[in-house]
Amino acid sequence: DVMKIYKETDLNEEMVRCMRALGTIPDVGVLEETLQWALAEVKAQDIYVVINSVAKNRRGKDLAWEFLQKEWENFVERFGKGSHFNTRMMGSCTEFSSEEKAVEVEKFFASATIVGATRTLEQCLESIRMRSSWYQRDAEEVHAWISKV
Repeated sequence: DVMKIYKETDLNEEMVRCMRALGTIPDVGVLEETLQWALAEVKAQDIYVVINSVAKNRRGKDLAWEFLQKEWENFVERFGKGSHFNTRMMGSCTEFSSEEKAVEVEKFFASATIVGATRTLEQCLESIRMRSSWYQRDAEEVHAWISKV
């Protein structure tokens, strides 16, 4: 059990592996529990590892984004407005692949409290928009190829 390993190890590297593994679980309910667990039990400096891991999961990316938005002010309160931590948290947004999500992310961070993360936000939006562009350009061909395989 991954949670048991996390709780019993003294090695930070092992803890990080466990946090990343918990984000790969396909069950959305477990992913929700994992995010809540991160807030309650994970070392403050490692919470972003859990959120980013859930965000990389196709079933968890929207969940992680909703969680990040809901908890943002809590994170700012805990870590500060210009925290390096906040820029790491923004990395959880890079998994999206639509212009609609890019606009949503942009609007959220336009009103959110961030200091010194302009470049990180620009990179995040660029990543989303590149995926969106690729998808719009190549989706039909990729679907056709996959259906042949």
